[in-house]
Amino acid sequence: MPHIAKWVLYPVASQEQVFNHLIASAKQTAWGKQYHYKSIENIADFQRQVPLSDYDRSKPFINQMLNGEANTLWPGEIRWFAKSSGTTSDKSKFIPISSENLKLATTKLPSILWPYT
Repeated sequence: MPHIAKWVLYPVASQEQVFNHLIASAKQTAWGKQYHYKSIENIADFQRQVPLSDYDRSKPFINQMLNGEANTLWPGEIRWFAKSSGTTSDKSKFIPISSENLKLATTKLPSILWPYT
């Protein structure tokens, strides 16, 4: 069964799987440590422990990544950033792109979506 079919047939389970992967992956990052990701076991824990955030709350972490620091918002070193046009307090925003995300977007995602285009 193609991945997208599983997402359609089992949306809650699919979202829980992605959620668990993201939490497990970010446990050892500065962000994950600040918000105690190690103790997050479900969505309710996440909602209690992690405040709603905007770009300004993430900006210090993004600046650290721009300066080459690893394990801030996501594990490892972030080498790529998308630049957006400014819509809030900054003229431009830098959106971190992990190697994992880049690989997914360029290799895996097109093959998942191909049968549905």
